[in-house]
Amino acid sequence: MDDKKIGLLQRAVVNFMICHDLLTPQIDKQLRPLGLNLTQMSLLNHFSHAPQQRHTISQLVKVMGINQPGITKAVNALEKLACLQKQNDKDDARIKWLQITPYGLEKLNEARQTTGPLVFSAFGSVADQDLQSFCDGLEQMKVFLDRNRG
Repeated sequence: MDDKKIGLLQRAVVNFMICHDLLTPQIDKQLRPLGLNLTQMSLLNHFSHAPQQRHTISQLVKVMGINQPGITKAVNALEKLACLQKQNDKDDARIKWLQITPYGLEKLNEARQTTGPLVFSAFGSVADQDLQSFCDGLEQMKVFLDRNRG
C-alpha cells in the first residue's frame, strides 16, 4: 500500500470516528424521551429485518459486536418496554429465544421518525454523488467486515 492511500485511509478513519462521536450523543438525546438509547434502537433495527425470526443472546452478541452484559442489559430494557418478547426453548431451559413484538416495530418506527431529521440533515450536507460513493464504500466495508468477524 502506498503512502498516499495510507494517508487517505487514516484521514477516513479519523473523520468517520469524529462524525460518529458527534452524531451519537445527539441521537441518544433524541431517543431519551422515547425511553430508548442508540444500542436499543440498533437491536430493534436488527430484529426488524426479519420480524418473525427469533434470536438468542449469544447470537446477538456475535451479530451486534456488543459484549454479553451489554446485550443482556439492552434486551432486558426492551423486554420491559414490551418491544421484545422472550420464550423458553422447548428442549433446553438455558436457552431463551427473543423476538420483536408489533409494539417493538412501532417503537422503532417512532425512533426513526424522531431521529430522521437530524440524520437526514447530517447526511444531506454531503453532495449526492459523494453520498452515493460513501454508501457504496460502506456497503463494501460492511460485507468485508461481516465475512471477517473475529
